Amino acid sequence: MFSNNGVRNPIASILKVEDASGKVLEKWEAAPEKALDENIAKTITSILSNNDLRAPIFGQNNYMSFPGLDVAAKSGTTQEYKDAWIVGYTTNISVAVWVGNNDNKPMKNSSATVAGPIFNKFIKNLSNIMVFGNFDKPEPLIRAKSVLNGGYIDEFRVEIDRASGKLATELTPKEMVIEKTYKKTHTILNYIDKNDILGPEPQHPENDPQYKNWEDGILNWVRSSPGFLYINETPPTEYDDIHIGANKPLITIKNPASYQYVSDSTDIDVDMSSKFKIKKVDFYLNGAFLSSDFYAPYKTSIDLSAADYGSNSISVKAYDEYQNIGEASVVVNKN
Repeated sequence: MFSNNGVRNPIASILKVEDASGKVLEKWEAAPEKALDENIAKTITSILSNNDLRAPIFGQNNYMSFPGLDVAAKSGTTQEYKDAWIVGYTTNISVAVWVGNNDNKPMKNSSATVAGPIFNKFIKNLSNIMVFGNFDKPEPLIRAKSVLNGGYIDEFRVEIDRASGKLATELTPKEMVIEKTYKKTHTILNYIDKNDILGPEPQHPENDPQYKNWEDGILNWVRSSPGFLYINETPPTEYDDIHIGANKPLITIKNPASYQYVSDSTDIDVDMSSKFKIKKVDFYLNGAFLSSDFYAPYKTSIDLSAADYGSNSISVKAYDEYQNIGEASVVVNKN
């Protein structure tokens, strides 16, 4: 069926029946039926005939490899090595090899070792008397789920506050946010519902009776592989508790007082309280930056000679070591 691109032909052991004179009494006639989507069949054939996909397990020079020939094959071994199979096909023939003991006693090796040599020699000898065609290439299948596209490492990015090491919030200053990529890998049952493969990820994949067996094996493999050192690292779940409203520096402008009449030269004095160390204090006049002070007591002198008569705004911003910002302002009247 796979070699026919999803079209199934009923099994027939007798093709034709003739009488003694050569008259055809009965003749087999093809009755093909579509059993599988054409591109899915081509995709499966492409996978089963790709030696590079087998190489990580069986090595490049394995018994299912036939350089220059299009041959698809799949091995299989039952529990305790009681049965060893290799089933394969070309564009014009299908071959199945079984190896086992007739008393059902276990063997010592897997299918690739005991059935592989028989399958390999048969296909090579057959290729000397039969021309194998080329498999049709499938159209690429791109799915929303990475695991269905051959991906086995899932990546997701998280914004983290550098100071607390916790999840960033809307109050976390941009310059304190770092984006970290986390990688995870799990059994395919973690990402798909076997009854709805293209549907949403299962909410409780652990309820599948096969989940734990596969998941434990994969996680053990990840833990023992140096190349997967940071796979399945757990991202933080708590939120930034340094950049919160309660931690902003509190500023009180002692001088000048709000709506005070001031002269051209005026001193600005502030009181400061902060949970964390103050890094700097900036002073502004009508929104324009004037100066910074880095040490307590925080103060500066401003020149209002160029300012308009009447109301003027004096603002102060304080930055702590984690970029929390406190602000205060007063309106003064210029004489």
